[in-house]
Amino acid sequence: MYRFIVNPGSGTGNGRKIENIIVSLMSERGEPYEITETRYKGHAKELAAEFCGERIIAVGGDGTFHEVLNGMDTQKCSLGFIPCGRGNDFAEVFGASKKPTQALRTALDGEPISIDYIKVGENLRCLNICGTGLDVSVLEGVENKKDTKFTYLMSLINCIKHFTPYELDVTSGGETKHYSCIMVGVCNGKQFGGGMKISPLSSMTDGLLDVVTIELPKNGRIMRALWGFVRGNHLEKPYTHHFACEKVKVTSPYNYPLELDGEIYRDITLDCEIVKGGLKTFKPKI
Repeated sequence: MYRFIVNPGSGTGNGRKIENIIVSLMSERGEPYEITETRYKGHAKELAAEFCGERIIAVGGDGTFHEVLNGMDTQKCSLGFIPCGRGNDFAEVFGASKKPTQALRTALDGEPISIDYIKVGENLRCLNICGTGLDVSVLEGVENKKDTKFTYLMSLINCIKHFTPYELDVTSGGETKHYSCIMVGVCNGKQFGGGMKISPLSSMTDGLLDVVTIELPKNGRIMRALWGFVRGNHLEKPYTHHFACEKVKVTSPYNYPLELDGEIYRDITLDCEIVKGGLKTFKPKI
């Protein structure tokens, strides 16, 4: 049985449009399937938790994929992706087609592959990137507001105007380092925020986390530093610190909010471990 979990509002309504493509192709194949639309935040997680031993196909953006990953039984279910969000950062890195019909055919008939994901604490999973810092403050600024580039830009400008460095301790391999930074990212994928390449060396199949910390430059020019990692040429800068590991913990006395796959979490600790090959999915056949 194929179980489609569809976020109908993803990408300003693209999720619902893709349902027609699903119905048409699945009717041709004559195979059993079921489409369920999400109705509220967290619903995709609840739906995924109901399925056992089936192929789940998520239709939406990174937030929908995040919820499904956190609800599904990764030992018994596989997960296919049909991206139709605004940013689609995971899809961009993973190589999932943004053409719905092609993405659907890959989810149905693609080559099986196992990819890594990030375990955060005891109960959370992250598919792409998690972290804290200026990026989370910007997300908080647009939370519950109409999602437009102008809204995001205004939030970014406001956050920079009132910027105070984030005081963070990063612990891995028994060593702890303190940073006064713009942000820290614990990465399985390469990019977030609609194309910002924070971790260009990351791979979803290497069994490693890439930890990227961007300190406040000595000249205080935040925008120049941000522009550097948008383009992915920041790793050699003196204010950037990068290392790969299997486990890392980021702590602070200030209890900063975190983001996991672009979803904001509060009152949790960024205690991360890579789960090697923990998610069964599919890639296009060559």
